[in-house]
Amino acid sequence: MASITHAVFIDESGNGSPGFSVQRLWITAAVAIPLEMREKMDEGIARVVASHFRPWMKELKGSDLPRGLRIGSSIEEVALEVVDLMRRVEARVWITVCQGGASPPPSLQIQSPLPKDIARQLMLERVSGFLRLDLKATGLWLLIWDITDQQELCDFSRSIVRFRDTTNGEQLNSRLVPALLGGLSHDWSGLQAADLFANMALHRQGMVLGLPGARAEKAMAFRRHLEPCLQRDSGGNAPS
Repeated sequence: MASITHAVFIDESGNGSPGFSVQRLWITAAVAIPLEMREKMDEGIARVVASHFRPWMKELKGSDLPRGLRIGSSIEEVALEVVDLMRRVEARVWITVCQGGASPPPSLQIQSPLPKDIARQLMLERVSGFLRLDLKATGLWLLIWDITDQQELCDFSRSIVRFRDTTNGEQLNSRLVPALLGGLSHDWSGLQAADLFANMALHRQGMVLGLPGARAEKAMAFRRHLEPCLQRDSGGNAPS
């Protein structure tokens, strides 16, 4: 029997509302690491928080930037250190984006899907498709989601159960555990890393679309440092 070798930490940002602001976006971010790298991830994220955040900040959260930073620290410095950590823990990162009013993939079997449904569907397709092409590996990948919002945890779990790839109708790759583990972000540093990617991507896409509320410094740090970490397709693109 195959054992679990990787954790896929998932966090989201935005709310997909119909209004004209950055919050009309829904971002789903996934950070996958080998389980053997968890201790190194924990140490690295804790070092970032201790070095750059005010003493009362106990975890890395994108929404706390920049107000939670120590004097002399910057969003760009945080992004640089997280990117270096991602390389050291052999992370793979995916981000999918949807906004209010977007058309769903034609074969998504959900009546009146919300932006979150579309972003999650696309994320599962990305990760499942990657595992389908990773022919030499046999280990299982476990999805871990922040349990803070229990209703969203339930909604995401339903997305996993009803998943069918919109391009070929296939179910989840057999190496992706068909269940969602809920965890608290202060206990799982991988969730904190996914949170940063999701929040910074929200502001990057918001700036691209000219949406009010998007912060230029977050958008620039994402474009310069975090975006190059994203998993690429065969054409060298990071589809969202």
